[in-house]
Amino acid sequence: MVTSTRNQSSAEQRQFPSAVPQSLGYDFALLGLSAHESRVEVIRRAAKQTAARIHDIATDPGEQDSMLTDLANSTYRLLDPRRRDKMLERVQLCVPSELDLDLQKGSRQSLLRQARPEIRELV
Repeated sequence: MVTSTRNQSSAEQRQFPSAVPQSLGYDFALLGLSAHESRVEVIRRAAKQTAARIHDIATDPGEQDSMLTDLANSTYRLLDPRRRDKMLERVQLCVPSELDLDLQKGSRQSLLRQARPEIRELV
């Protein structure tokens, strides 16, 4: 049975977001950023500062979780180059920074390299 979206409740419609990117205005405001900020370090720093403020002001654990979830979603959307209209913003979000490269060097090692000696020889 096929139903039109007019007959569906608003909650059901929200479960399936459209492919069209939504405005990022709320996300920029939540993090206290100017519109069209696309420097990864600036967005990450604003997210950390906002998270610290949420920890300071939210007294109810449920409210704090909800606010941190909103913050995480907003940060994700702002760092997603597919949601940007301007080419320069997309490029800035895609180019890895020195910090990203340093973090990558310290990331997890291959699990095979930590395996038993006979498996390490195969690698």
